[in-house]
Amino acid sequence: MNKLLLGILFGLIYSKIILPKEHNNIPKISFTLDSFLYKSMIIIPISKEKALHIHHWIIFSIILLYSLYFKISDIVKGFSFILIIQGLLYKDCMHFICKNPY
Repeated sequence: MNKLLLGILFGLIYSKIILPKEHNNIPKISFTLDSFLYKSMIIIPISKEKALHIHHWIIFSIILLYSLYFKISDIVKGFSFILIIQGLLYKDCMHFICKNPY
């Protein structure tokens, strides 16, 4: 099987099994690392009330762009592509400032 298609398949499976179907829901694998990860979402405090949410589609966009310039497996490219598309389908995909959950 083509490695790109294999990455796409892995991305689809991961999205279906792990990630929530709608925004504001918790991923099935969820952990918190104070002041950085909140329920597996990258949320960085700005103030006591507000925080910066770095969506997974941004992370995977960086990974995909990086993979175009450096020798990285097509599996990673396919996986990243799917997670970018999946993340952009959330209603809040362009909302970066959120309530500080910490």
